Amino acid sequence: MKPKTIADYQQDAHNANKGTPRGRSMLEHSFRQLGAGRSILGDRDTRIIAANKSAEVADGLGLKVKEIETDGHTLIVVKRVDLDLLKDPKAKELGIADNRTAEIGLEWDGAILESCGVELAPWFMDG
Repeated sequence: MKPKTIADYQQDAHNANKGTPRGRSMLEHSFRQLGAGRSILGDRDTRIIAANKSAEVADGLGLKVKEIETDGHTLIVVKRVDLDLLKDPKAKELGIADNRTAEIGLEWDGAILESCGVELAPWFMDG
């Protein structure tokens, strides 16, 4: 059975991003004013791998879900047919909101990072 709402997906109980109140507020503002721009990433059993905070906020707003299955060898493009980057300031605002919200909404949980069993050097070392 395909999920009908974002609530059908399970949050990652060991998500290393604790998030921030300001980030959640920015996500809510962005979803309300600009709509969805990115996807979330789930595993085969509807557990959220990435974009847990987006899913949490989207659930609170009742956003619909459209699930696209992939094996990781296909890049999924979310095409907003209502936006024109060259003519619509809303499109530029969505790009800014996407990047800034990700920046402000990130707060790492060191203990979870250390216990995740993943080599962290490629993601946290300069150079």
